[in-house]
Amino acid sequence: MKGEIVKTVRRDMMPLVEKGAMRPHVHATFALSEAAEAHRLVEKGAHFGKVVLTL
Repeated sequence: MKGEIVKTVRRDMMPLVEKGAMRPHVHATFALSEAAEAHRLVEKGAHFGKVVLTL
């Protein structure tokens, strides 16, 4: 099942990402020093979109 989802995303969505027509939603950005806080957010499942760590 998961393999089919990955194939579908690669086929249908990746071309849109590559063209810039679709971008990932960033929920929150944390400094690398705040990685534990970012991890807690992800563990709670309280995010919608990506949680990004910056250097």
